[in-house]
Amino acid sequence: MTKSATSHLLPVFARVDLGFERGEGVWLIATNGERYLDFTSGVAVNALGHAHPHLVAALQDQAAKLWHMSNLFKSPDGERLAARLCEASFADFVFFANSGAEAMECAIKITRKYHAAKGHPERYRVITFEGAFHGRTLATLAATGSAKYLEGFGPPMDGFDQVQLGDLDAVRKAVGPHTAGILIEPVQGEGGVRAAPPAFFRALRQLCDDNGLLLIFDEVQTGMGRTGELFAYKRLGVTPGSVSGMVRKLADLGLVEHERYRGVRLTEQGRRVALEVLRHHRLIELFLAEELGMPWDRVHAEAEVLEHVISEDLEALIADRLGHPSVDPHGDPIPSPRFEIDERATSCLDECSAGAVGRFVRVSDSDPEMLRYLSAQGIEIGDEFEVLGRQPFGGPMFVRFGDREHAFGGELARAMRVEPSGVRER
Repeated sequence: MTKSATSHLLPVFARVDLGFERGEGVWLIATNGERYLDFTSGVAVNALGHAHPHLVAALQDQAAKLWHMSNLFKSPDGERLAARLCEASFADFVFFANSGAEAMECAIKITRKYHAAKGHPERYRVITFEGAFHGRTLATLAATGSAKYLEGFGPPMDGFDQVQLGDLDAVRKAVGPHTAGILIEPVQGEGGVRAAPPAFFRALRQLCDDNGLLLIFDEVQTGMGRTGELFAYKRLGVTPGSVSGMVRKLADLGLVEHERYRGVRLTEQGRRVALEVLRHHRLIELFLAEELGMPWDRVHAEAEVLEHVISEDLEALIADRLGHPSVDPHGDPIPSPRFEIDERATSCLDECSAGAVGRFVRVSDSDPEMLRYLSAQGIEIGDEFEVLGRQPFGGPMFVRFGDREHAFGGELARAMRVEPSGVRER
């Protein structure tokens, strides 16, 4: 690969001569038709892969209703999503931002504002760690402290003291009368996927408590399920005062501490659906509450544990037991988490071997979201198909509809009901 030819895009990135026109699940399809297994995830953005059917359906639905409103008015979808995030975390409030840098700017400003409101405006400095990355604004670049990012932008913004990651003595020495908080990533991303031991984070929590400091977690990279928990701080046994984008209530301000929500940026409706998918559509919580009679004040904590160890087969049994509930206790719709095979149909696409041709009949349960997703891909009921092959070890199927090739994961392929008409000689 070579660097791209002349472009009118500001050359802030060293782009290679490779472009993508669409994605399906974990696969990217380049403009030249080549397929790539996506290990970048959009730099930790596409937590649910490309063109997830529930997200596509939610965004299409929202696009036909309302695109943008001023913050001067209420946002019902934003309120519901914020409530969900607070229920699943330490936070009392959420600040939605367009980028990780904006979320971290908010965290830094709240840290300073907290101390100023308590009568200590001199406490504005934040301790950070070598190898960190917090964004590309002037403030977050200063917090990052990397010379290669700061070069050419004049004197770095004042207010940050950087120490070695994992060096508790250095942190203690850096604390002074002007210190406001400590900012750290649970796992450093740009720094080389480095993590300090849990004991270090516990010591930071104690140090902050002893000195009246705010402990700020930057979870732009680690948040939204990327470490096996919804937020990485839950794996450390430490509760921060602020996570990039989410905030705990601060008694003197009625403010919060931060965790930036990153994953879907287009609409709050899309963000909300993304969270539902990540939480297994709350099936586990509903089962604990409705079938086992567990009080709702215990359900969330128990479900956080179970959802990481529950098997797909057990999840399917739970869904069947609950009859695929259409709404959760908040009254929000829950997309069906699993597509049942309707044995009355001739076959499901997943059962077809390479070379099989036929006609697409419908999807199991006539799932409207799935139909909208397929329609967005140019696939309609009655269209003819040809199975080109499939990846081994449970990989996707490659299927041609018309003049376009598609990669279908197992769940989608099992949901699509087809009428095979034969096998094409290859």
